[in-house]
Amino acid sequence: MLKELKMVVIIHLLMQLMKKGISRIGKTAMQKYVYFLQEFGVNLNYRYEMYYYGPYCFELSNDLDLLNMLGVIAIEDSPTTYGYSIKLLDNTDKYLKQTEEQDILETCQSGFNKLLELLGNCSTRQLELYATIHFVDRILKKRGKNDDADSVIHEVKFLKPKYSTDECEEAYQYLSENFGWR
Repeated sequence: MLKELKMVVIIHLLMQLMKKGISRIGKTAMQKYVYFLQEFGVNLNYRYEMYYYGPYCFELSNDLDLLNMLGVIAIEDSPTTYGYSIKLLDNTDKYLKQTEEQDILETCQSGFNKLLELLGNCSTRQLELYATIHFVDRILKKRGKNDDADSVIHEVKFLKPKYSTDECEEAYQYLSENFGWR
């Protein structure tokens, strides 16, 4: 997908999240939302790797920085919490009108809907855990290793000791029930 089209999808995703009432969207949450948006069939060709807060894409980070430099979004230090906050600016509508890629947004809408339904009310911490479990499951499958619940949770606990076993089991169960992958 062309970079400009990726940017339109990112902006539209931010708009959808804000319409749902999610007022604070940071860089980590945005990484996880886009990760899952791709899992829901919106192919942005972002490649993720495991990083400190779970699956991370350097190209997406660069695209967010570019949108910030273009004045379409603002990425600001959050004054009340640790991290950043991403906001849409007045130039957003102007940028979207220039691209006029309504067709691409229509093809993405089912992915947006599923994302908002399943993950729209999650905290960044929950998104990090869900994305990490999902990513580890996919990697174990790809490598032909045992990818049952215990193996996935064991790997996640190794990578993310800050999460309890109960949290990991609950997150795994939620993904299994709602993502149709077990």
